[in-house]
Amino acid sequence: MVNNDKFIRNIRKSIQKLSEKQKAKFACLCAVRTLPFLSVERNFDYWKEENKQKNLFSIFYSIDISVAVNYSEPAVKNVRTVMSSLPAVENAASEAINTINTNNLLTNNGKIKNAFKTVHSETAYAANAVAKAVTFAIRAVAKYAIEGDSSDATVNAANTTYMVAHGLHINEFEKIIYSDIDNIYNNKITEFNNDITIYGQIWFNFQKDLKKTGCIYWMNLYQDLFANKFYIDTKKLLLRVKIPIEIREMGAQSVGEWLEDAETQGKHCLCEKKFEELIMANKVFISYAKEDIETAIEIYNFLKTNGYDPWLAKEKILPGQIWHTEILSALKKADFIILLLSKISVEKRGFVQKEYKLAQEYCEEKLDSDIYIIPCKIDDCEVPGALSRFQWAELKQDGFFNSILASLEKQNEKYENRKKSK
Repeated sequence: MVNNDKFIRNIRKSIQKLSEKQKAKFACLCAVRTLPFLSVERNFDYWKEENKQKNLFSIFYSIDISVAVNYSEPAVKNVRTVMSSLPAVENAASEAINTINTNNLLTNNGKIKNAFKTVHSETAYAANAVAKAVTFAIRAVAKYAIEGDSSDATVNAANTTYMVAHGLHINEFEKIIYSDIDNIYNNKITEFNNDITIYGQIWFNFQKDLKKTGCIYWMNLYQDLFANKFYIDTKKLLLRVKIPIEIREMGAQSVGEWLEDAETQGKHCLCEKKFEELIMANKVFISYAKEDIETAIEIYNFLKTNGYDPWLAKEKILPGQIWHTEILSALKKADFIILLLSKISVEKRGFVQKEYKLAQEYCEEKLDSDIYIIPCKIDDCEVPGALSRFQWAELKQDGFFNSILASLEKQNEKYENRKKSK
């Protein structure tokens, strides 16, 4: 196997610029990128037949629960929820690596020796690596959830991904991993590399194997996930992590069938009260002048990536709808209101001024200590007097996007504490 010390040093250095949440997100993305490697051997035959469905679901579910916590924070800070999925994934990893052990390909200290010497050992190592990448993602998210340092787990997730790809002679992965770090850091969520051709036949085998084992739901899910550059549909994600335990115990195929029925028949409506523990106040109205649309879209994408439900007129109003009715409705339903302040918007007559005034009117119904209106200066404009009592964020300052996120999370923590005290 390749000497990867240099890679580990470089990754550790590269992730220093990431926040703990971004590190956890990167670790999760590494785990997702390894999934097709489950089909280096066809039909997941490195696992016993009776364990395939259980092992597949343990991997899929662990990724989902890790992503859900990462996207829905701070309403969820339950390390036990994350770590509870760990034993099943570790069992899946162990069962795969035992295939190598059976063929006497392990040294006395447990390190892999000549892991790619035979086809069977190669595939078993790949399956083990996938499961290991998932366990490292779980640990990174768990560390983040308790405000710890997730660097080691994140580095291990990246290294495991790199090593299995390198072992299969897919050398493009190193560049992709570094690109993922930069895109997450710069919030360029639409620029993730989603080129499935780098997997070669492995990608198509993965799709075929999922279909053959009855996992049609998961086949479509991961096909869409890669096609859409890893965009997460949070409503469907939350449904997946709230599957009844009796369904989960039946394995990937049964869970997929239940989810297909739930998504088409609206069963997720039955689970909405349970979702409160994952997402509380997440509706964010973005008020902007049309001249400032580029910044508005950046904020919209950033919030969407971080598990919130932003509302932007350009993105939400459909042809034929009465635009001012839709705006007023969204404004009233919002948990938070972001007001983009620019030299144009503060001087502009029209509906944007009405949004400013309505935001302040609705704010009167909140507690003085609540965070509700978040003014954001995107140039050197003067803040209107009526809004000057609110601390504002400034686009030109470092950490602009993260400061908005911190405000939303701070208020969510207040809601959570009030709920606990009742």
